[in-house]
Amino acid sequence: MGRLMTARAAAERLGVDVRTLYAYVSRGSLTRAGIDEKRRSLYDADEVELLARHGRPRTHRRSRAGIDVAVGSAVSTIEPGRISYRGHDLGRLLADETPFEDVAELIWSGGAADRAPWSLPADIRAAATVAVASLGEQVGPLARMAVAVAAAAPLLRGPVGDLETGRRLVALLAESAGGPASGSETPDGSPAAGSVGPFRWGGRAPGGRPGEREPPSGEARVGSGLSSDGARAEPFPLARGLWARLSPLASTPPRVRALNRALVVLADHELATSTLAARIAASVRSDLPACVLTALGTLDGELHGRVSDLVHRLLLDLAEPGLAAPDLAPLRRLATVQPSHLGDDPRTAPLLEAVRRMAGAAERATMDQFLAHARDSGALSSVDVALGVLCYVGRLPPGSAPAIFATARCVGWVAHVREEFEERPLRFRGRAVARPEG
Repeated sequence: MGRLMTARAAAERLGVDVRTLYAYVSRGSLTRAGIDEKRRSLYDADEVELLARHGRPRTHRRSRAGIDVAVGSAVSTIEPGRISYRGHDLGRLLADETPFEDVAELIWSGGAADRAPWSLPADIRAAATVAVASLGEQVGPLARMAVAVAAAAPLLRGPVGDLETGRRLVALLAESAGGPASGSETPDGSPAAGSVGPFRWGGRAPGGRPGEREPPSGEARVGSGLSSDGARAEPFPLARGLWARLSPLASTPPRVRALNRALVVLADHELATSTLAARIAASVRSDLPACVLTALGTLDGELHGRVSDLVHRLLLDLAEPGLAAPDLAPLRRLATVQPSHLGDDPRTAPLLEAVRRMAGAAERATMDQFLAHARDSGALSSVDVALGVLCYVGRLPPGSAPAIFATARCVGWVAHVREEFEERPLRFRGRAVARPEG
């Protein structure tokens, strides 16, 4: 627990009177941290600050066992209408069309200048290939990702501060998100349908030839964006490779830019539940692959990573000719999840704008019809809606939205795990409250 503050100071920070502050405590929206020598109630300054930034708490009474966790972090900040990564405004990063890999380096170390190429060693890829190839076709992308990470974990273990491990984890998630890109092969050169294989950038790569093989060194470049002479060749390499894996459509610039934008806006979001899970694993000093596996399991929840997949499937139903109008009532459930923003999510409009640029006339019509329903349900402000729309317009298979989410958010998980390792261990503990019988 960090700095403590009195009830009066806490009320002033929240812009309420002390009686309202005590009402927040009675509802479970704020926790009393103790008392001082003058018998005054004390409150955790981090928890008060979190409540101040998120606005007025929910009006319904929390369960006695309800938990709100306040954790100090420098990774990302949410303010009304604004998100920043390490103090860098997300809107500016989007306006500059910053590549996802550069945003990852920014989140991890505060800068992206002269970053090394992202690569995935052949032994890590081979371990993941064998494990994922054993799965049936009914296994979804998040499960494939988890199996790939578990299989490669012995080869990924190392100091948590080693950023190369983080790069390889993100690259591994991206490569295991779908089947191989068009024309890809396994490390031994054989076809690899349905398994993990190296990225193929699709079409004619800058300075290359269609179907060009991976570098002979045994390491396939995943996120370098560099040609052999070191010049910038592909501005969004990971996004382009991921698009080739997930979509049957060509990797055109508008489509790749839209996917890169989705990855950037999803890279971190303060302390989402999967991020908290990763930090809890880190607090017991699990290694980085284990922390990512913990986060993946949490992301695979219908109120977290699978929300965007629900949107995607509703859009597919809406566009199906001859079917009755789909039941869009599940959209209202999106609006019941506690929002993290005062007003609209600032990530949603920029992503929808990029999707609209890549959509054809028919997709735009379905998109607009769906967004009207989402607006009426109160769910339009959710970035999950925008991600689901991207997957529909890009003709991605169901299950792709959580895969994109996981690939992007792995950047934030890595950053938070590294931050948690700087804290004292075992600082997350549960305290059971006895429930009355009957």
